[in-house]
Amino acid sequence: MSSFSKHKKEEAHKAILQKACKPIKDGIYNGYQEAALAFKIPVSTLQQHYLMKTQPHKEAHEEQQLLNSAAEKVLVDWLRYLGLTGHALSKCTIAQRYLTTVASIPPRDGS
Repeated sequence: MSSFSKHKKEEAHKAILQKACKPIKDGIYNGYQEAALAFKIPVSTLQQHYLMKTQPHKEAHEEQQLLNSAAEKVLVDWLRYLGLTGHALSKCTIAQRYLTTVASIPPRDGS
C-alpha cells in the first residue's frame, strides 16, 4: 500500500470518528455503544477517540525516531527542493544534510 493511500485511509477513519463523536456531544445518542453501532465502528475505538486517549501513530512514536518533527520537516523540504531543481540525490548528500540538520536542532528533553 502506498503511503498516499494509507494517509487517505487514516484521514477517512479520523473523519468517521469525528462524525460519530458529534452526536454523542449533542446528546443525540445516549452513549458510545449507540453511536458505534450507528457508524459501524468498535465501541472501544470510539470511546478512546472521544476521551482523547489516542494519538496518531506518527505522534505516539516520535520519541523513537532519529529526527524530531522539526528536523524531519527541514530534511524533507530540502529533499523536495533538490528534487524540483533536478539535483541528484545520493546517500552521501542526504547523510551530510542529516548531520547538519541534527546539529542545528536542539535535542529532545531526556536525551
